[in-house]
Amino acid sequence: MSFVRFISFVVHSARLYPNILYPTLMSAISLPRQQQSRSFGTELLDLLPGALLTGLMSGAVVYTLSISRWAPGLDILPTMALPGLIVGVLLARMRWLPAWLAHLLSAVLSLTWAVQLLGTLMDARLDTWRDQATDLLLRTLNWGRVIGSGGRGEDILLFVAALCLLCWLLAYSTAWMVFRRNWTWRPVVLNAIVILVNYTYVLPKPDGAFFVFLSSALLLLVYQHVRERQAQWDAQRIEYPDLLPLRFVWSAALVCGLLILITAALRAVSRSSGPQRRGTRSAGRSSWPASVGRIYSARSTPSPAPAAARLPPAARISVAHANSAIGW
Repeated sequence: MSFVRFISFVVHSARLYPNILYPTLMSAISLPRQQQSRSFGTELLDLLPGALLTGLMSGAVVYTLSISRWAPGLDILPTMALPGLIVGVLLARMRWLPAWLAHLLSAVLSLTWAVQLLGTLMDARLDTWRDQATDLLLRTLNWGRVIGSGGRGEDILLFVAALCLLCWLLAYSTAWMVFRRNWTWRPVVLNAIVILVNYTYVLPKPDGAFFVFLSSALLLLVYQHVRERQAQWDAQRIEYPDLLPLRFVWSAALVCGLLILITAALRAVSRSSGPQRRGTRSAGRSSWPASVGRIYSARSTPSPAPAAARLPPAARISVAHANSAIGW
């Protein structure tokens, strides 16, 4: 009843004092909206460069996994990682949301989305999400029994499912550490470990994706460092140009691009000179046994016998008597 009375009081007052109450209400409503729109625009401008660099860094890692040919069906990994990155950015910016609840929501969403994507690799008769989830659960239980009994699990679908969850975890944790914890080196090192391990064993080498990862990681380090300095300057009320962070990032992009071009040129030169070096080494290895063989054949060849040794026995005896008579 009190709420009804309050509403009737407001309506009655609006009727009695329309010239006073209406401008007051409109100003009270419009001012928060303007503040909210300005804060949303500022938040979006602050968030967009870091989100793009984080997406490029994690996207390059996931792309190298998707083309690694470890198993069929890995082309769904980028589709799995992109929502994980978006969810990580959104949950990280919700400061009022506890960390454990955000991680729980991320885990539920990752399992749901993974089953949805893996359904394309299952039997066509499993047409509902519930059937697909049940099949994955039974496969996991069977795999656990085989491993427990000392066997070896060879279910390729479970391997693809594990990689899907790994890509979601990588993208989500990267976004969480960058936008919630304000960490930079830890997500960079985490992504670097994954891409280097995959780069070591995969053929052919994904050089383009690796250079994209390297450049985006370096630019992310520079951008986060400038953001930290900017926050300190704002706290100390130090004036600085509005486009100073963009200038820093632009300068860092030029330096990173120059370093990557030099590295790519050196790699191309080493690849072109590699066959010549291998040919020289193989020629040296092939000539070395021949020279050694000639040396040993020369050593093993008996020296020619003296002229006296080649005479018949009777001639040898006469030669010996002649030498004794002469006194040699």
